[in-house]
Amino acid sequence: MSKILIADDHPLFRSGLKQFLLSELKDVSIDEASNGQEALEAIEQEKYEALVLDIIMPDLGGLEVLDRLKTTHPDLPVLVISMHDEKHYAAQAIKAGASAYLVKDGDPRELAKALRITIDGGKYISNHVMEELLANPGSSSSEPQHNILSNRELQILKLIASGKKLTTIAEELSLSVSAVSTHRTRILSKMAFENNADIVRYAVKAELID
Repeated sequence: MSKILIADDHPLFRSGLKQFLLSELKDVSIDEASNGQEALEAIEQEKYEALVLDIIMPDLGGLEVLDRLKTTHPDLPVLVISMHDEKHYAAQAIKAGASAYLVKDGDPRELAKALRITIDGGKYISNHVMEELLANPGSSSSEPQHNILSNRELQILKLIASGKKLTTIAEELSLSVSAVSTHRTRILSKMAFENNADIVRYAVKAELID
């Protein structure tokens, strides 16, 4: 029996995906994790044949989880799922070691197909994402990495890079500290950064701050 782990911070999505996969795939059992840290802890305790991983989660994002698994469990197939079908995300995920990249609003049967392929040792990228990658083969490397951020995320990246604390940023932008923290988590995940020091180094190199 194949054992699969789903890591996503939305309980309804996890539950729905789990029920679908149990009905679609034979001889599988499925565990759930609500964030990246839970996923890493579960993988240390159990042997899984595949991990279905959301790319953006609180605390540890999908790209950070992928980076750690490259060292600890390099043979574990990881299928990255995302709300975003932009080539930037797909290229980052595959480069980070993902075996598959799919968008959440796609056909769930495609995920079941991708699981079969990756468990057997193959790689899978959805047709739509592949079309974008082929249509723009060099764009992901020639465009600034921060282009994948939203305007608000880029604004907060610059403020963090300038040395401002989250509480100060929240006051300046009339946001809650929790909202600013969530934006920071998304920035780290999208850019494959570990901490604020990485943000500062990038912002200086990209000339985003003086």
